[in-house]
Amino acid sequence: VALQLGLGAELPLGYYARAGVIGAGGATFREDVTTGSGRADVLVRFLLDPFRETSWGISAGAGLSVRYEPILSPNKLTEFLVAVIDVEGPGMSGVVPAVQVGRGGGWRAGLVLRAYRQGRR
Repeated sequence: VALQLGLGAELPLGYYARAGVIGAGGATFREDVTTGSGRADVLVRFLLDPFRETSWGISAGAGLSVRYEPILSPNKLTEFLVAVIDVEGPGMSGVVPAVQVGRGGGWRAGLVLRAYRQGRR
């Protein structure tokens, strides 16, 4: 199990797609051992409601994750293909909360905060 905090940026690829880069670091807990760990993700998401016609939005994406976990592979990066689904809530105070679940090197779940843009996701 890993618990990490990350930061990322996204770039629109037209109306319906976003490309993002995310970096995260934290701790990995495995077999009574705790160690630092980190990862970098490159994801492309397809938006089902890019113009925010409903309060809630869904997107699906895929990409590549590179992970450093000394417990599993000392001095080695491990690459994984990743697939994710996001459920984005209504915007509030300039922020849009989302929940992301996916698979890539194991199951993953995350809480996401995105900048709110009027009439766009």
